[in-house]
Amino acid sequence: RSIKPEVLLLIGICTHLGCSPTFRPEVAPADLGKDWVGGYFCPCHGSHYDLAGRVYKSQPAPLNLPVPPHSYETNDIIVIGVDTEKA
Repeated sequence: RSIKPEVLLLIGICTHLGCSPTFRPEVAPADLGKDWVGGYFCPCHGSHYDLAGRVYKSQPAPLNLPVPPHSYETNDIIVIGVDTEKA
């Protein structure tokens, strides 16, 4: 989903009602249950996203967390909002 697979670049706004999901990397925390393997959790209405920002089935959020248009100016500098391949 991102240009470089080793870099995760997402828009951190829940696709349900615009809240900010939190990164929850721990496995099976008491508040998220034994099946939680890490990812993003939206505290407003409970949507769960995996570590790549993909929403799980039967969640309030209708879509995955989006990857914004972006490009690499250098190996270490990301330009967000501009996709040079499509510009």
